[in-house]
Amino acid sequence: MSWILLAAGMPFYVPEESMAHLGLIAFFIYLYAAFYGPGEGPCAFAYSSEVFPLSHREIGMSGAVATNGFWASVIALIFPPMLQGMGPQGTFRLFAGLNIICFVLIFFHASYQLYDILQWLCNRFVLRKDINMPDLYHEQPQENLEAELEC
Repeated sequence: MSWILLAAGMPFYVPEESMAHLGLIAFFIYLYAAFYGPGEGPCAFAYSSEVFPLSHREIGMSGAVATNGFWASVIALIFPPMLQGMGPQGTFRLFAGLNIICFVLIFFHASYQLYDILQWLCNRFVLRKDINMPDLYHEQPQENLEAELEC
């Protein structure tokens, strides 16, 4: 998505009288939407609905949706002033840079998780050590859960 955002800023260097100006802008915005829709777009909602344990799913999902809506509103409010101040090329470059930063952060997080799980898989199934799988989250003790259900 970041290279498409960078490319979406380039047609603004083409003179506005040219037929290619508007066509290239529309093409790159269409490509961005085509990659965003099945890729990064629904991830926030799909992951948020599955990542929280059942006991906290409503609170976690509402927080995820509220955060997503808040930042979408912030971007909608700051985009027009950014266009005036930085121009379309600078605005698209900024969003492409933020996209690259997000990619790097997600890559490091995923590689850390992969290392932990891969180490467990090798120990458990290749070396045949009887090791418990690393906890993804800590469950609430059963007696506390029963006391909450009685209330």
